[in-house]
Amino acid sequence: MRITIACPEALIVEANQLMRCIGSGVDDDRTFASAIWQSANGARFACAAQEADPLWLELAAGTLTEPAWGCDLAAAMAAQERLVFWSEPTPGGQVAVEPTAIWVLTGMAPAQALAAMGLAPLDLGD
Repeated sequence: MRITIACPEALIVEANQLMRCIGSGVDDDRTFASAIWQSANGARFACAAQEADPLWLELAAGTLTEPAWGCDLAAAMAAQERLVFWSEPTPGGQVAVEPTAIWVLTGMAPAQALAAMGLAPLDLGD
């Protein structure tokens, strides 16, 4: 299953702890780096896309426990409370992402998911 996640800039630390908590190792806390995607209203997001086992959704929505490699469980739980799951839209479907939630879109290619969220890359100049 393909997932694309858009994390608001202000929630990157918490979201990375959630990824570490439900991921496969310590490096999962590097999932979100720079917020180089922007919504129409100017909010900045860090995005990640991956193939995920359906179990990932269960782990993301389920009761969190600290993995053997450790994590900041309070931060992971704070991020989990902000998750919004959205499945493949009807043709032309859009979701208005807000910078108060971490958006998880399933069932579409990353480019399609980013377009459905109305996110565009920042112009970082040269």
